[in-house]
Amino acid sequence: GVWHRIRQTNGTWTDATRVDTNGGIYDIAATGLPDGTVHLHTLVSGTGVYDRARSAAGSWAAGATRIDTNDSINAIASAALPDGSLHILTAVPGNGVWHRKAWEANATRIDTNASVTAISAAGLADGTLQLDVAVEGSGVWHRSRTTAGTWGGSAVQVDGNGRIFSTYTVGLGDNSVHVGTNVDLS
Repeated sequence: GVWHRIRQTNGTWTDATRVDTNGGIYDIAATGLPDGTVHLHTLVSGTGVYDRARSAAGSWAAGATRIDTNDSINAIASAALPDGSLHILTAVPGNGVWHRKAWEANATRIDTNASVTAISAAGLADGTLQLDVAVEGSGVWHRSRTTAGTWGGSAVQVDGNGRIFSTYTVGLGDNSVHVGTNVDLS
């Protein structure tokens, strides 16, 4: 399952609370909306992507809602923008990267690279959406979505290490983008 803890504004941490007991979860992503809600996205083996919300008052929804039934998805990322929109990005082996603005009925393919193994995303204060993908043997590549909703034409390689298997993306209030990687050292 998934466990959740909170770092309070005074710097103390709460005890962990289990918010999902599904043993089939193999990837997670989460983001906070400007209204104070948290959305947890889980990738469940053989069934797709689920969303569970935590209200600004602190209570979790009783259950998760399936938002994508594609059972081939192997990685997930989510991000929120200042306008309150929620974005879910998924990678499908052999089929590229897909983007869904919640709660659109269908995802749109935004990248056809069949070798994406991990993804991460962040929303910036300027309203842009940032996406980073790890590509097997090729490193990390970055794309941006404008405030008008269009994705940049080509991805830019930001790290050429071909042994990266995981990445994170963080956007700060000054609109800087921070990207981290996890590298196989074996």
